[in-house]
Amino acid sequence: MAGKNSLANIDTDSLLDRIQAGELLIDIAKSLDVSHDAVGKKLRKLIPAEYRQARVMGITVNLHKSRDAIRQASEDKDLVALACARESFKADSWFAEREAPEIYGNRTMVDVTTQTIDSAMQTDSLSLISKLRRALPGQVQTIENDE
Repeated sequence: MAGKNSLANIDTDSLLDRIQAGELLIDIAKSLDVSHDAVGKKLRKLIPAEYRQARVMGITVNLHKSRDAIRQASEDKDLVALACARESFKADSWFAEREAPEIYGNRTMVDVTTQTIDSAMQTDSLSLISKLRRALPGQVQTIENDE
């Protein structure tokens, strides 16, 4: 490997183009004679949003290529190629689920907010107090729950 100094001259736009085309980071790094970790770290540091978007686009490209390979093998009635294409699609799908779960994940994401008992009771008691203040001027009234 050439080392960190060789990364200084690498054009990030061309790297992003290659990643968007579905090329693996490890293959890109080999062609540049640097480690794939170094390339990934550089892109994450310099342009994190663009790097993330390029990775998602690359994942999408690879899924489409795998799906097209399945179609072609089916049309050709080539059972060996079909089995290989299906396995490739499974691997690409697995990778996509882990790299971009917000797009390709099959799990429902739930956002949970919690409230402590003290703060919940304070909110309820303040509501109750305001209702009592309105009802106290000498009259008896039923206080209904807002729910």
